[in-house]
Amino acid sequence: MLVLVYLSHRIILTFKHAIFSLFLSFFHPPPLPRARASEIKFEYDKIPKSTVATRLKKEGTIKWQRQWESTDKGALCRSFFPEVEQRLQVNLPITPAFTAMVSGHGKTKSYLHRFGFIDSLMCPCKGGDQTPEHFIYHCNILETQRKIMIQRIKKSGGTWPITNKDLVAKYL
Repeated sequence: MLVLVYLSHRIILTFKHAIFSLFLSFFHPPPLPRARASEIKFEYDKIPKSTVATRLKKEGTIKWQRQWESTDKGALCRSFFPEVEQRLQVNLPITPAFTAMVSGHGKTKSYLHRFGFIDSLMCPCKGGDQTPEHFIYHCNILETQRKIMIQRIKKSGGTWPITNKDLVAKYL
């Protein structure tokens, strides 16, 4: 949970830094040659604040997306949210269980094994390593819940199996 709070804080700080950098570059263009500087008058007060805010948000999102794509961290989370813009548009029920599932930082055996707290990754269903993806797609213990989820997805026109991205974007 602390890792998620830390990552969220880092993302927010990165986003704020990107917005501030864009703000400075937008309102403080590079100096013009002296001969022309006296001839040109900048009138910033004619740009609507909403235009500035939209530009800054767009540029910040683009920078955030580039960083999101270039990192080797958060592969599971990226499989659920490959595009920053998509994540920002979806109103999600952020709960500890949801966060643990999409980040892989929950009480799964794969996560606990990673830090040496347990010896075996094997799920109690004996069907594979206990990971968030195993819970969603393969775990025999959750077969009843999975069947209900599959029925709902198919009833609304979807197909199974489904990608993590579509599962969150279309059916959450």
